[in-house]
Amino acid sequence: MEIAHTGREAAGHPASTLSGMPARVLDSAQYALLPPAQSAFVLLAFGMSRADIARWLDRFGAHADHLHDTLLHDLTPEILQLDELRAQIRSAEFVPWLWLAIDPLTKLVPAYAVAPRKTPDAMAFLHHFCDRLASGHIPLFLSDGLRQYHAVLIAHFGTWLNGDWHVSSQLPLT
Repeated sequence: MEIAHTGREAAGHPASTLSGMPARVLDSAQYALLPPAQSAFVLLAFGMSRADIARWLDRFGAHADHLHDTLLHDLTPEILQLDELRAQIRSAEFVPWLWLAIDPLTKLVPAYAVAPRKTPDAMAFLHHFCDRLASGHIPLFLSDGLRQYHAVLIAHFGTWLNGDWHVSSQLPLT
């Protein structure tokens, strides 16, 4: 993989969270994708400290979140796969889980979160994701059966009652 530097500010926007990033970092960004076991090589290649690398990765993450929020709205996926993966993050204050919503047809990841594996975290993740859906759109949700998904999906979209589907009044249908 090779990344070319265009000579413009990062992301072409002076207010970007990446502005001011050294060209050598942009030109060598593919090294940041190496496995953790090769972190010494990354530090050598960038000529930066671990704190510098962490700060740039935080900025990359903030920029990616901004792009995600800007570009992914009014989505109408037919199917969404919900999954969570246990992550290993050094010095984390909690056991981190990577929560994912994946469109299995396009492989698009319209929502993700790093949070504990508890009901309030599932609720925050799914409600944030559901805000990205087009008004009135309810996709087919697939999951590994995590019980929090059932409770949160029912809370957001509605429930079966006497053989009829009753949609939450919070979901504006068009």
